Amino acid sequence: MKFIIAILLGLIVSITIAFTIIHHPILDRFNPFLKTEYSYAKVPKGTQQYVNITAYSERGEKLDYKLTFNGFSPSRTYVEIKHKGQYVISITYVEKEDTPKEVRQE
Repeated sequence: MKFIIAILLGLIVSITIAFTIIHHPILDRFNPFLKTEYSYAKVPKGTQQYVNITAYSERGEKLDYKLTFNGFSPSRTYVEIKHKGQYVISITYVEKEDTPKEVRQE
């Protein structure tokens, strides 16, 4: 019985450590320790697949990780990203004036 409890406790600790250290879209989607946040980014024109995009928080701080997501307007440049870690929930195309100045300078 002690052996089973030790294995379960070790498994719980391992999962908790994985959720706090590793950033991956699949893990971030189910991570209870992450909150949903909004970020802003400048995306390339002429494509609807955005890969390794640098995003900035609402306060203009650069995120520690890059985001990959799909869009729906190849002619727009600025997006507001609703995400939980690297898991992108949705994007909204916005005007240049609605983004932090750090995004506009990129």
